[in-house]
Amino acid sequence: MDKFSFEVLGIGDTKSFDLNETSPAYQFLTGKSISKAFLLPLSSYPYVVTISSYMLGDNIDSAYIFFPK
Repeated sequence: MDKFSFEVLGIGDTKSFDLNETSPAYQFLTGKSISKAFLLPLSSYPYVVTISSYMLGDNIDSAYIFFPK
């Protein structure tokens, strides 16, 4: 993970981005995954990071959705 290119986030920042076949990928223990890395701000803890995802595809049987763990 030391080769990740981290995008810096500030308190109150809002980011919008797409993950697709040209996005960076990492070989995690559970398998290769397209990813985006962020450097979270140093601040009083705890704070909240909210992630929203939108379905891609016209057919519910073949659509994709991001579901972070």
